[in-house]
Amino acid sequence: MDLHTYTVGHLFAGCGGGADGFARAHFGHKGMRGRFRTLWGVDQDPAALLAFERLSGGLGVQMDLFSEEDYRAFHGGPPPTDWREVQPEDFRRELGPVAPDVLFTSPPCVGLSRLISASKAGSGKYQAVNRLTLRGIMLALAAWSQPPKIILLENVPGLGQARGKRLLDQIEAELKSAGYSVAPVVHDLGVIGGLGQRRARMMLAARHRAQVPPHLFEPAPLGLRSVGEVLGELPMPEDPRGGPMHQLGRYQWLTWLRLALIPAGRDWRALRDLRVVDGYLADLALTPDTAWHGGALGVTEWGDSMATITGRNGPTNGAFGVADPRVAASGDYGQLGVTPWGDSMGAVTAQSLPGGGRYSVADPRAGGVRHNNAYRVIQWGEPSQAITAGTAPSSGGLAVADPRPAWDRYKGVLKVEPWEETSRTVIAQGGPGEGGLVVADPRARWMREGRSGWDGTGGQGAFGVTDWESPSKTVTASGAVQNGPVAVADPRLPQSAERGLWVIVSLDGTWHRPITRLEAAALQGFRPTDMGCRPGAVDSAGVWREAAGPNRMALEGSSATRWQRWIGNAVPPPAACRIAEVVGRVLLQADAGESFVLDAAPVWARPLATGLSMETS
Repeated sequence: MDLHTYTVGHLFAGCGGGADGFARAHFGHKGMRGRFRTLWGVDQDPAALLAFERLSGGLGVQMDLFSEEDYRAFHGGPPPTDWREVQPEDFRRELGPVAPDVLFTSPPCVGLSRLISASKAGSGKYQAVNRLTLRGIMLALAAWSQPPKIILLENVPGLGQARGKRLLDQIEAELKSAGYSVAPVVHDLGVIGGLGQRRARMMLAARHRAQVPPHLFEPAPLGLRSVGEVLGELPMPEDPRGGPMHQLGRYQWLTWLRLALIPAGRDWRALRDLRVVDGYLADLALTPDTAWHGGALGVTEWGDSMATITGRNGPTNGAFGVADPRVAASGDYGQLGVTPWGDSMGAVTAQSLPGGGRYSVADPRAGGVRHNNAYRVIQWGEPSQAITAGTAPSSGGLAVADPRPAWDRYKGVLKVEPWEETSRTVIAQGGPGEGGLVVADPRARWMREGRSGWDGTGGQGAFGVTDWESPSKTVTASGAVQNGPVAVADPRLPQSAERGLWVIVSLDGTWHRPITRLEAAALQGFRPTDMGCRPGAVDSAGVWREAAGPNRMALEGSSATRWQRWIGNAVPPPAACRIAEVVGRVLLQADAGESFVLDAAPVWARPLATGLSMETS
């Protein structure tokens, strides 16, 4: 099959979400197959470019694309002496003498976003950021004698609304004068990419008519996934096997309490529904009202899709809490967790109890096979397995089916006595093979029920909980919960401003908690394996078998804040992949000499629609 490789370059590349999506794309047309190869990515953040190179395999090129005037407006002063304004010849020298087939640009959008006020958006600083959108296009058009075949501009919907309409008109005028058919479309990248979040964006598609005569069609929608469907593939937050990006922020106790009181699907305004006296929740001394915007402290239901992931996903910045129903099983730090037999144990602490962390082990020796030949019985007429240093039955095929009379030497060998009957004579050899010295004890549930005697009246107070105002029982050398009353009913609560990690089970039985950086990346469509996590590496009991792998964003000098900014600003890779596939198909059609193709999807880039959508060039 004929394979065509097309090149793609990225302006304002960030950590490489768009490039990752183009690398995933595979497309075909009439016996031809195609793929994309990333040449380069341009950005002013050198750390983001390292992540870009790891995710895309392309070259990261550091460039500040401000004009000198806009540099002064943004930074409030002149540039340093070694700074100079990037020119088209710099593009040709640094990025190559030939334009890529596709140029994908995703410039900063903070000045066009509804997350900042109109007065701030109109300031000189944010207007300078907005003009980067136009300047990147103009540099690309001037750099190469033959421009890119397809140019894609991704931004917030505000680019086509009041704040950015004039800027969008300028961009369209420049592209049309260079021979492009242009169509800006506002769509939901979550629906296009099948994500677990809603992400409304504008995508301007520009097709160079002379190089690509066929129409460019919009990608078909896939639909949204629920947040639970995405996050359910990951381990619980704080599980070390989730990698460094799976840690929860240490928020104030007051923030955790507010999240717990907000019903899933609502935000901070739900606190007003509770009993308020003199501006406080009467039963909790909690202030329900503040200057938050709509959506702050919002909690998303496990079965719903998440709001748009941004560069700041704190609880008070939007609906970035989730009602996680898995709290009863795992909690925040793996309490009652079971470690696989082949894994390393977590740190042993003074609270190494089942309820204090992952201090249980899945021991395969209790009733079955640990490895091949364990507990294997060799037939009398066959040779034995290799004799090893381990002579126990579980160490290999070291048991034999001996046909010679053995257990018939005397009665009672391996006999089990009923609980109600008298025992056989107690002899000096107290093994099961020596006589009827095994008993059917019905008290097997005593540890779970806190009893040691058959009638339930005896015992040592196993799993006992001591009142805060009562003295403790004797402290013994074995201070485990099943060995005595070593738990306490502690009435103390943290101070309102105290920061930490708490699990408060809400009234709906779930844990209302913020999402982690790893979860934000998963909702954006990044592969958790690229972030150091290994989804799917779980056994039938839900226990993760594998440790965290390499994290392509865990670079030197990286921080949780920086990760969040990269993730929130990225183009979701699955959505970029779907867009790349329709772009790749139209490039294959152009290479095949076709100028007109029918499709059920809407036409994306065309200058004129008449009759059968024929266009003039």
